[in-house]
Amino acid sequence: MSGLPDLTGSDVKVTYTNSTELFSAIGLLSDYTTNASGAPGNTLTPYSSSNTLTATITGSGVLTSGSFTIWGNVTNSSGPNQLLLSGNLITGAAGTAYGYGGDGDNLFQFLFTVTGGSLARAFGGDGSPNEIQGGINLDASFGSQNEFTGSWSGNFNNLYQNSYLGSEIDTFVVPEPRASLFALGAACSLVFVYARRRSIARRIPSPALSP
Repeated sequence: MSGLPDLTGSDVKVTYTNSTELFSAIGLLSDYTTNASGAPGNTLTPYSSSNTLTATITGSGVLTSGSFTIWGNVTNSSGPNQLLLSGNLITGAAGTAYGYGGDGDNLFQFLFTVTGGSLARAFGGDGSPNEIQGGINLDASFGSQNEFTGSWSGNFNNLYQNSYLGSEIDTFVVPEPRASLFALGAACSLVFVYARRRSIARRIPSPALSP
C-alpha cells in the first residue's frame, strides 16, 4: 500500500522554544491526493494557518503531547473552509514515537491517531483512539541562522530571511494501523519508506525510528 490518501502543505513556519518546550509548525494547505498517479485533488484555502501542528518536546527530546489540525475544502475551491483532519501525535522518546534529523537536520516525522474532520474515515479514523492511523513528514528547510542542529537544548526556527517558504509538510495514511510497540516501529518504517518516494524526504533520518 502506498500510504494514500495524503494532504500536503507548504510555506511552513517552524519554531521551537526551549523554555516552554513548545514545537510549532504552521503553514498553508496545498493538495489532497487520493490516487497512485499523484494527481492532486481540488483543495484550496485562503488563510495561512490552515495546517497547524503543535507538540511539547522536552529538552531531552521526549515528545509528551501534541496535536494537529488541517482546514480546507476538497470539493469546492471557492466554498467555505472546514475541518478536514485532526489528530493527536503519538508520544514518547525519539526513535520510538517520532523521528528527527536527516537531510541536514531538516526532517521531522510524527505518527498520529485520527480525532476528527471530514476526511477522518479516509485516513482510517474509526473510533479506535489507540490505533496508529497516519504519519506526518515535515521538511523545515532551515536557513543559516537559528537552525536546528539535532539538539532540543536551545531555541530554533526557520524564519531567517523567509527561508520557511521552502518548507513542506505531508500528512498521509499509514497502512494497517496497529497498537503494539513492535508494530509502532514497523509503522514508522513504512512512514520512511513512503517518505523516500517524495521530494521532501531524501534520506532516512538519524536517529531513525526502528522496530
